[in-house]
Amino acid sequence: MKRSLIFILIAGISLFILSPTTIVEEKFYYAFDEKVPLAIKANTILVKYVEGTERTSIIETVDRFIKDFTIKWHGPLTVEITVNILNLTTIDNLRSSAQQFIKN
Repeated sequence: MKRSLIFILIAGISLFILSPTTIVEEKFYYAFDEKVPLAIKANTILVKYVEGTERTSIIETVDRFIKDFTIKWHGPLTVEITVNILNLTTIDNLRSSAQQFIKN
């Protein structure tokens, strides 16, 4: 009886301690009143440009800083830029150069 009580007590404490670690907080944003999960990628930046910015100037700006990249358009002003070679300095340079076009 004493052994089973100790076992139940240890099992209960273990479950209590481990339970908060199993909860994963999902990051998301809202687009058109719809909750969209946000997948964080270390080599990708999502930029929304100001109206009037042409696609050619966006591509030229990115091409000045990065040679190995892919662009995926999400509408006329939002672009997802993925750096194929993970270089955090390059991503930071791209982020700072894009500030002139970014819409707050």
